[in-house]
Amino acid sequence: MHRRSWVFGCLVGLALGWTVGHAGRSHDAPDRAHLVPLSEAAFYESPDGKTLMGLWLGPQRGHANVRLHVGYAVFRTGARVAEHLHAESHEILFVLRGRGRLTLNGVDRTVEAPMAIFIPAGTPHAFTNDGDDTLYAVQVYDPAGPEARFTRWAHRPAETLRWSDIRP
Repeated sequence: MHRRSWVFGCLVGLALGWTVGHAGRSHDAPDRAHLVPLSEAAFYESPDGKTLMGLWLGPQRGHANVRLHVGYAVFRTGARVAEHLHAESHEILFVLRGRGRLTLNGVDRTVEAPMAIFIPAGTPHAFTNDGDDTLYAVQVYDPAGPEARFTRWAHRPAETLRWSDIRP
């Protein structure tokens, strides 16, 4: 097994295991596990075409008994996320491949694979892929909510994506 595949598998397993194990339970939703292949994520592309966000697991995907959002991010070279914050949600990123610059509270930091990043709720942050390659990451919001903004982007149906578009 290739090292990247092993790292990817471990990080996804960790994120999904943590998500299901720590999920907030809705009173009317059954307590059940969700196994969701990446091919079933709903993908949205930014207006400039440099970022692809996959809504993978969570309330936005109909998983009512999961309080977190697990997503998949693809930042092509030159992709930028303007400074913003999530007042109510923590953000966790698992960088699977690539490198870029994350600005936290006005301080630039280099991020690269393999790396886990925790951004507390209310922390101003921005991102730029200033590396030479595409950056791939698993993204978690606790609780879910901030990912709703990606649904305003162009929806990319699964049949329009190549595996090479999303595979780290």
